[in-house]
Order: sequence, then C-alpha cells, then structure tokens
Amino acid sequence: MVRLPCSPVFSKHDTRVTFEVPIEIVERLVRPYFDHGALMEVLSVDEDTLLNVLRAAILSSKACHERAKLVRKTLEREVAWFKGEERRAAEHLVGVEKGKEGAAVGVGVQLLSAVRAIASETPYRISQYVFMETVIPAVRTIVNDSVYLAWTETLEDIIKSPGQYISASHLAMDYVFFDIETTGLLPDGRMTCGVTQNGDDVRTWASPANSSEDGKESTETSRYQLFTEEKANELVEYLYTFAEGKRVVTFNGAAFDFRVLLLHLSDEMMRDRCIEIAKNHFDLHLACIESGGHRMAMNGLVLATLGDKSKSGCGLDAINWWNDGDYDNLFEYCKQDVLLLKLLWSHAADNSMLFYLPKRQGSSRKAVSIEHMDRSAYEFAPDTFIDY
Repeated sequence: MVRLPCSPVFSKHDTRVTFEVPIEIVERLVRPYFDHGALMEVLSVDEDTLLNVLRAAILSSKACHERAKLVRKTLEREVAWFKGEERRAAEHLVGVEKGKEGAAVGVGVQLLSAVRAIASETPYRISQYVFMETVIPAVRTIVNDSVYLAWTETLEDIIKSPGQYISASHLAMDYVFFDIETTGLLPDGRMTCGVTQNGDDVRTWASPANSSEDGKESTETSRYQLFTEEKANELVEYLYTFAEGKRVVTFNGAAFDFRVLLLHLSDEMMRDRCIEIAKNHFDLHLACIESGGHRMAMNGLVLATLGDKSKSGCGLDAINWWNDGDYDNLFEYCKQDVLLLKLLWSHAADNSMLFYLPKRQGSSRKAVSIEHMDRSAYEFAPDTFIDY
C-alpha cells in the first residue's frame, strides 16, 4: 500500500509532478542513517511492501557482488601480461573491483540485518548510501506508479541537494567535524592534539603531562605529552558511541587523520572501530578531488569560498607550536581548522559547490562542484583503505 505523506502538485503549465515536502520528511532524509520509522515514513509503504523492497534490494546487491567478482577475476588473469605503467594501471583496476565487491557485501549485510530485525521486531539501521543505491531502485520496480515514481525522484533530490530544502546550519547538527595536529607532515607522525565539533559542543583532545621526573603527579596542568593510547581510545569511543548516528566529516581524513589515529591504537576492537568510522565518514577533500581532478589545499578553498576568512597558520606552524610548548596557539589553530571545515561543508551543502584559489600568482578562482555529499570516503576512494 502506498500513501504519500503530502499531496502531489500539478501545474497547468507544467505536466511534471512536484511535492511540497514536510520538514519532518526532509530531516529524516538528510540524516546519514535510516531506521525502521524513517523508512516507513519517507517511502510511505506498509510493512509487507517494505519487506519485499528490502528482499529485492538484497538480490540486487548479490548481483552487483557477482559482477564485480567476475570482472576482478578476469583482470587478475590478465595482469600478468602487463609491465611497467600498464601493470600498475591494471593492478589499480583490480583494486577498484575489489572495492566494489566489498561495498556490495557491506550493502547486503545491512539489508539482511534489516530484514531479520523487522521479523524479530528489533532496531536496525541502514546507511544513506544503501538507501540510495539499492532501496530506491528496488521500490521503483515494485511500486510502478507515475506519481509515486515522481515522489522517489524528490527523495533522491533532497539527499543530493539538501541545501535546497533545509539550512546547512540545521543540517550540520547531525555531523561531527574532526581534525588533528601532529609532530610531522607525513602520516607516520605522532598526534599532538585533536578537535571535534558537534553543534556547539567543541572538544579538544590532548594528553596532559600528568607525571613529573620523580614519578609523582605533576600539578602543572599547562603541559602536554604526545597523544597516548588511552586518549586515542577515548577519542575513537567518542566518535563511535557518543556520535552514533552522526556522520564524521574531515578534510583529507582518509589519507591522513585516521591513518595517524590508527598508529596510536593496539587494541583490535578499537582499531576495527576506527577503520569503520574512517570508511563511513565524509571526506570533503576526496569530494573536491573527484570534481577537480587534483589535490587542493584547504586554505585555497577557504580564501576563494569564504572570502573574509583564512587559516591562522599552517601545518609547520602547528609543529613549531608543539615543540615550543605553545599549546594555546596550537589548540586554537586546530579549533579554527575544524570551524573552517564546518563552514566549507555548510557552503557545499547549501550551494552544491565550493571555489578554489590555486597558489600560482595571478590565478583566478575556480568552481568545484560538490554533488555527492551522501557518499562515504570508502565509496569515493576504496584504494585508500587497501593498506589500512
């Protein structure tokens, strides 16, 4: 049974069907995960139809897995015939197909868990990506009605361009913005501090130097040591548990921040949680690379997009502040990076684009289209996680 949550609007000048979508539906759609209530509400179907949709989506994910597996095996057989650059290109393609296989398995696991949960009346969640890639196509094959098909197009449009339906400041409440600073510019550096921002809750993560040379607890609270494993576990637990249901956002986090954080973890469960967060989070830098075709400095995006704002320093400054014991400047710099990240993300959510100013003197700013804010870092660049 299909019962739309709002009436379709027909114009005598335009034959297309449009909807004035209630804000409650919009808020459901822009969150990174859907539970049972959200699926029932936004799809406007009864439980039997929802079960059929999820089962059809499972079959679709299995087919995607088998196709990727077949292509990957074929490529692996052919790789041996290539050398040099051609060999590296072929191996890259193998990695891409492995990523597709893994993604299909992950989709299938979420959908199967949802079907079992409905039968046992237990809670479950599926990601926004699974909803878009498998649930929407499945529901279209089952509910073949022109008005309902227009409704599903509206659902997709809200997810792809949330800024058209809801303000980015409101939308940002369901996201946690995250950045770290380190002792070096390479991913094998040690963490000095990290900052998270969820709404107005801004937290600085650092390890106080709580013991003196004689082994007694120090009363000097203004000094800090390199990030300890205990503090790293606290940070991962926060991102995994406290921020559950909220998507983490970084700038270059897949290639840098989460790699460094992993170096501080030895417990396998915490490492698995960190990798799960890293794969599922939204990396704004990867979205920019997909659009522009090359890496972009965060300050180039800030200067061109936000205009009146700029970073207060650079990575080398952060290293020097740590070495000099200037923790106030270090922490403030990391907080500012997180705030600028949130502002960039909000601009992209509202306008589906950012602007970039290259470092070359005399260069003009360039538009950077941001069209896939629902995609995870793993979906943008599965190869990034091969050696995680």
